Amino acid sequence: MKYFVVSNISKPLDSPDTLQGLAAGKLGVSPVEILDAIIVRQSLDARKKGRLKYVYTCAVKLDASHPISGLEEYVVPEIDLSAGTLSFKQRPVIIGLGPAGLFAAHTMVKKGYKPIILEQGKPVAERAQDVRLLCDTGIFNARSNVLFGEGGAGAFSDGKLTARNRSAVTDVIYRTFIEYGAIPETGYMAKPHIGTDKLTRIISAMTQSLTENGAEIFYNTQVSSFKPENGGTLRVMSDKGDWISDCVVCAPGYGARALFREMLKLNVTLEKKTFAIGFRVEHPRDFIDSSQYGESGISAVVGAADYHLTESMGNGRGIYTFCVCPGGEIINASAEEGMMAVNGMSLSMRNSPNTNSAVVVTVYPSDLPDHALAGVEFSEQIERACAQGPAMHAPVQRLKDFMRGVKSATAHSSYKPGCYCEDISGLMPNFIVKALHHGIHGFDRKIRGYIEQGVAVAPETGTSSPVRITRNPDTFESVSCKGWFPIGEGAGYSGGIVSSAADGINFALKMV
Repeated sequence: MKYFVVSNISKPLDSPDTLQGLAAGKLGVSPVEILDAIIVRQSLDARKKGRLKYVYTCAVKLDASHPISGLEEYVVPEIDLSAGTLSFKQRPVIIGLGPAGLFAAHTMVKKGYKPIILEQGKPVAERAQDVRLLCDTGIFNARSNVLFGEGGAGAFSDGKLTARNRSAVTDVIYRTFIEYGAIPETGYMAKPHIGTDKLTRIISAMTQSLTENGAEIFYNTQVSSFKPENGGTLRVMSDKGDWISDCVVCAPGYGARALFREMLKLNVTLEKKTFAIGFRVEHPRDFIDSSQYGESGISAVVGAADYHLTESMGNGRGIYTFCVCPGGEIINASAEEGMMAVNGMSLSMRNSPNTNSAVVVTVYPSDLPDHALAGVEFSEQIERACAQGPAMHAPVQRLKDFMRGVKSATAHSSYKPGCYCEDISGLMPNFIVKALHHGIHGFDRKIRGYIEQGVAVAPETGTSSPVRITRNPDTFESVSCKGWFPIGEGAGYSGGIVSSAADGINFALKMV
């Protein structure tokens, strides 16, 4: 029996009504005429503080006697694994096991391929030990950290699975996460998140499935270069040996700067792109919960609150919050020794005492010198300037002091291994500081106390890759290197777990 879509079903938090009853009211039928109701989408409407409600889209199964004219049939989106047109002779080689590489491999295996995956870092469980060692002692492992290793940078984050547009591909991503251990609600929540503690286990289960189905994964294997061979193939060179294939999938993270430089040296076409720079701002979780919900106690029912704020300069430059981590902490996200960068992370319960968010400024290609890696070098300059304290300690400043250009006497943050007080204004270019001042003043008008309660930890440089590996939009192949297929966030084609995973799937679907 068919299901039909019923949208905009409102249910206040204290409502005793069932979804079937509310859907019946929407349709003007008796609840007994609705035989079943499945949640397709659930979002929290917090626009009226103290009067929160959930808004649902449901798929309902109606009694056969009810007329169904005018109702949209609910169809579960599916992808066609047999529709590809790209044919290859050798086993695919995938460089990088972040979301793009992982889901590309997962889709290839479903299509009958047995990819070879080269990952410069460690399996995620071993990687987690290195991250803990960094937090506890400041000892940084350049090959195994928050950026590098199985699962990519997304493995140590909030585990957000936000998609701007739902599609058959994004639904496959959600169903895959659920298959390997995510809660069923992941499939219908408007802003699903998994949390680092659960996401790392899911990633391990997915990679185990890959190897059980013929894929080979080589960890601790750093690709150093590649070169064309006879017959339209590429030789991929690493510190653990060489591999030859006519399908080399380049799925790096945004921190793979050595690989970007090698590609530039080999005349692979790269281009600079828009990205963003700023810092993390941390507030007490109760403060953010109260500002968004009207009261802090309700978070025990609906979860810690997130928020999204934007402002714009007169010249159009944007300042915005990004990757809010409700009930989370600030973590190290450095790409190499002698550099400092931070990110946010939450566990599945989101019950830590603070909430943090990136506050970043748009950086356009026109802001930078005219060469492909100008954005990479710009980020490195800021990261180097912020690495002046003890090993892997981050500069911290009360937000009210940042707005006055005064170094804080004391300031505390969740960041580990620790912070050192510094005037962050002196560590970033003037146009970034000026834009941050403008944006934060605007944020304080929207969330009263945002400045007074906030603490800044710098820098946030990883919102997206500052470089793009130029590819053919139809085949995904590099425009300048046959057999080289760039995908994902580091390649400049996505931002975040879901869009990166989708890019990986979309490439694999093009394969015969």
